[in-house]
Amino acid sequence: VQCSGMWDNVTCWPTAPLGQTVSKQCPDFFHSEGKVQRNCTAHGWTELLIPYEDACLFRPVQSPDTHLYFSSVRTVYTVGYALSLISLSIAIAILCLFRKLHCTRNYIHIQLFLSFILKAIFIFARDTLLFSESTYHCNSYPFFICTSIYRGLNKEILRKAVLSLIFFISVL
Repeated sequence: VQCSGMWDNVTCWPTAPLGQTVSKQCPDFFHSEGKVQRNCTAHGWTELLIPYEDACLFRPVQSPDTHLYFSSVRTVYTVGYALSLISLSIAIAILCLFRKLHCTRNYIHIQLFLSFILKAIFIFARDTLLFSESTYHCNSYPFFICTSIYRGLNKEILRKAVLSLIFFISVL
């Protein structure tokens, strides 16, 4: 009898025999040398013996720039989806209005464009329904997600997204 491998949304726990205590290094985004532990019991994995916040010496980043950063990310992807929605709508209009462009290949592209348009519409609907400008939602998510993003783990991804958006606009 053993405990199967498990992902607890922070760390991947390997398969372990019954009665073993597994110790794992704190994930890199905690910037800590601490360790977290779980026991393998007949009922499966136990809860952490010491929570991540304590074992990894985590202290949330309390910075006034955090809200500004997440607002900027939201603004960038909203502008990106809006530009995508506009350009795809124009492309569909062109493909539908000009009779010489009617062919199977373009019908397939129209359907592809429609799927992207629907995705953009659902993103706008999600943001409208779930996130209002007056509410700062970072505190309602697990503590490590917002602060690790703010510490810069995803700033490179954001930079690439902005560069891709600029390239897309320049191609138009």
